[in-house]
Amino acid sequence: MTAQRQREMVIEYEKVQTIRKRARTTLSTCEHCCDETDSISLAEAAELFETGREELLHFIRENNCHYHVNVDARMYLCVRSLLDKMQQLIKVRRLPAKGEKQ
Repeated sequence: MTAQRQREMVIEYEKVQTIRKRARTTLSTCEHCCDETDSISLAEAAELFETGREELLHFIRENNCHYHVNVDARMYLCVRSLLDKMQQLIKVRRLPAKGEKQ
C-alpha cells in the first residue's frame, strides 16, 4: 500500500460589507478637478478610514490624489479624487469569478 500525499487548498475571498460613516466636508474649488468638490481635512479622513495620517498621506501622494493646504496650514483632500482613485484600485484588484464577465 502506498502512502497518499495530502494537499491543502486555501481560498481567500473578500466579503462586500456596507459600513456607513459620517464626516463633515466643506465645499471648495479643487484646482485639479476645475470644479467645486467636497473636501475633508487629512485628520478627519484618517479617522473616517480608520488609518493613520501618515499612511493616508502616503496613499494620497503615491496615487496623485488632489489636495491643498489651507491658510490655517491644514491639509484638505479632494473627496472626489480620493474616492475615484480608491474605486480604480478596487477594480484592478478584483478578479472575476468563473463564468463572470469583466
